[in-house]
Amino acid sequence: MDDVRAVCAREREWVVAFVRALVSHESPSTDRNALDACGAFLAGRLAAAGASVTRLAAGSTTDHVLATWPGAGPRVLLVGHFDTVWPVGQLARMPLHESDGKLFGPGVLDMKGGLGIGTLAARALAEAVPDAQRPQISLIATSDEEVGSRTSREAIERLGTLGEVRAVSSFYDTEPVGYTAQPRFLNGALLLETELPPEKLIRALLAIERAMGRVRDAAAPKGPRVIDLDLLLYGDAVMNTEELTLPHPAIAEREFVLGPLTEIAPGMIHPVLGLTVSEMLDRLRTSSM
Repeated sequence: MDDVRAVCAREREWVVAFVRALVSHESPSTDRNALDACGAFLAGRLAAAGASVTRLAAGSTTDHVLATWPGAGPRVLLVGHFDTVWPVGQLARMPLHESDGKLFGPGVLDMKGGLGIGTLAARALAEAVPDAQRPQISLIATSDEEVGSRTSREAIERLGTLGEVRAVSSFYDTEPVGYTAQPRFLNGALLLETELPPEKLIRALLAIERAMGRVRDAAAPKGPRVIDLDLLLYGDAVMNTEELTLPHPAIAEREFVLGPLTEIAPGMIHPVLGLTVSEMLDRLRTSSM
């Protein structure tokens, strides 16, 4: 641990320069061009910091950024975002400055400073800890946090403990279905690579719901809920038990499911219907015209 601290202390100027440069790329959630530039800059800096970097489709905003540093130890997921609430031009009105060893400016606290600190921590572990003891670190920086769900980040973080998050869709604001006397919903999809079998995975998903405050038995069917995690597809698995049905029985009938899923896995095949996700979405939209 002393070696890790030593690397962090030595690289203080590096992380300050990183955060300054990241903040200089203003990136309001609603400005696609600004988000494109910021995301490309961030991806380049993470790659230069030793990470393997991929971009995850996000639909209405620029692609998310996923950086992974190798290690043989447990998996660690860091979650952040690079979009901000500040419009382009705010930096000129509120210049970035340093005081008492701290940076202040639009986007520093929420949360470009956190991205810099997380990157430095991953660098320090990669440099100071032997591979056999070093955790495999994944850092996902999303581009739509400021327009997403108040629970979306927590859900992604918890799902990251079950395997490797490969992609996260945009979040869609939709009308409730069935029970309509309730607020609107935010729907999204996530692609997870996991070693858990389907039955253990659905139990883990329900445990995450409970941990986030959902009580299924006490709520009205289809009524308001703080979080709702469904297992839609699991490779080519087909099953129907009291605990789980795969594929999800209503997947082909719900545009609010197929829309987000098409963003991140358009070619994934429904093992019963033999249709891809994008084909199911096209068929549903055609039938509703």
